[in-house]
Amino acid sequence: MKAIERIFAYSLHALFAILVVLAVVLFKERLYADAAYYAFQTVNEGWFHVEHGRTVLALSQIVPLFGYYLGFPLKVLLVLWSVGHELFFYLLFVLLLHGLKDRAAAIALLLVHLVGQLWLYYSPMYEIAYGSGIAVLFYAILRSGKYQDDKWLILLLLAQWFTMMSHTENFILVFMAMLFHFAEKGWQKRIHLITLGAFAIGLFIEFATFSDYEWSNASSKFDAAASWQNLLNSDYQQKLVTLFVDYYPDLLLMALVAILVLLFKKKWLKLVTLLASFIIVVVAVNNKASAVTFIRYFESMYHPLVFVVAVPFSYALFHGKLTKLTTALLPIVILFLAFRVWWIWDFGEPLRQRMAQWERLVDYAQTLGGDKYIIENQNFEKSYSLPTWANPIEALLLSAADGKEKSLSLITSNDYEFEKNATQLDQANFMFRRFEIKDLDFLNPRFFQLGQADYRSLNLPLKERSIADYRPQLSLEAQVQLPFRFTANDTSYLEVLIKQQDKNPKPIPSNLKEQLFLSYHWYKEDQLVEWDGLRTPLEVNIWHAFQQDILVAAPKEAGIYQLQLDLVKEGDDWYGNQPKLKVVVD
Repeated sequence: MKAIERIFAYSLHALFAILVVLAVVLFKERLYADAAYYAFQTVNEGWFHVEHGRTVLALSQIVPLFGYYLGFPLKVLLVLWSVGHELFFYLLFVLLLHGLKDRAAAIALLLVHLVGQLWLYYSPMYEIAYGSGIAVLFYAILRSGKYQDDKWLILLLLAQWFTMMSHTENFILVFMAMLFHFAEKGWQKRIHLITLGAFAIGLFIEFATFSDYEWSNASSKFDAAASWQNLLNSDYQQKLVTLFVDYYPDLLLMALVAILVLLFKKKWLKLVTLLASFIIVVVAVNNKASAVTFIRYFESMYHPLVFVVAVPFSYALFHGKLTKLTTALLPIVILFLAFRVWWIWDFGEPLRQRMAQWERLVDYAQTLGGDKYIIENQNFEKSYSLPTWANPIEALLLSAADGKEKSLSLITSNDYEFEKNATQLDQANFMFRRFEIKDLDFLNPRFFQLGQADYRSLNLPLKERSIADYRPQLSLEAQVQLPFRFTANDTSYLEVLIKQQDKNPKPIPSNLKEQLFLSYHWYKEDQLVEWDGLRTPLEVNIWHAFQQDILVAAPKEAGIYQLQLDLVKEGDDWYGNQPKLKVVVD
């Protein structure tokens, strides 16, 4: 049994090692929305950035700040920002598995860290997820009885405090942990009075220190149709069940196992606590929003459910001495957690495409020599572009990571036209995020450098020309290993390099008024199958070369085809004269 324990422990450590490697590889993708904002504020201020009293946010900033004061460059700090998230949870894991010697708590922590983490993985700073992980530590210390030692008591109270101050929903987790402990040990006057007192104080402080943002968030609904009464509607119930089956199948399975074990062992108080906690979270979330679709906000709001289920599940199966059954289940748990890691990677494909697009745009804008640029949403938006209010911050971080002298501000036309931004932006300021404009001296000169300049469009109308004016200077090169594979009757993106051969080329216009588009033709055995392909706008005005995706619709029938990329000016002509590429349609 000890050998099995060691192999299992090594496997869990190896899983964390994989997560650290993944955090390094995907550090740019993990600068999505709120994550970009907090990462920027941390390195720009050189100190902890906490808003709305969410002190737990500081924990996500320790590692990059450590690098900041060691003088590391911005790119390294952004990697540390991503890695620090995994190191924090790994520290909790080591404390639970080796400090408390609590196998069940260590498994519960990994479940909390991975289950229900798709969107959340790519914004590694959400306080609600940090709070759930710390709640596992709170319960494990409470259950262990080590709080008799003052050092562990202090750690328990810190864990309770950080959990409660992470998010209002996480008060439910603390109360659930306390009820579970009461169900196991009965009334323990000293520790229960202390934790109940801390709970009451935390609840008072939470509401007494609510910011205007939090009051507004608490009093308003995400959408007007939201109400807990929707949960009584059969159609709404069906949509909710579909959501959980599609994105939380593991959570439902764990819940079923935990409920059956508690029923079998007649642990009625624990069973009622589990069910009540689950229902309270679901009711609270759906009273604020019609949370039956899978978006980033709803995933974060549902995240406390993972703790509610994972803790009783883990302790029901893996606490105490291993039996033949639990020994057999250990490798299944490893495979299950590994599957979650794969799901996170697979889910991130659009985010990797998104980041690749932003990097191409930033790199191209850097070659133009300016500081501030606007790109039209209609030109660059693809299915994976996922524009957010934080795009200006992401572009600033990506560009400055190449060196502060290469810093630039790249915003979308929607950002520029939002409210009164167009009238407020001038040479002495820049757009920090869609609803916030900052003076240039806001930037930390150690990492960022923007000169005084106006915003320039990457899609300005150019002198109108005939398609013949670009011959024979243009080539369209597919940036994939051939033969490329398509799925029949489906659409896919194909990366293409648009390259001008002349030393002093005429710029290729991207403004939609020019009606110049990327397109293609399909052939089979050199016989034309389809001439008019889908149109994809050029993302920017092109000098010399630019790389972007073109949307291609495959033929309806499988076979070996030839794809000819082309450029068309509507109402004028096709560019033509491009090679045919061998394509396999499955």
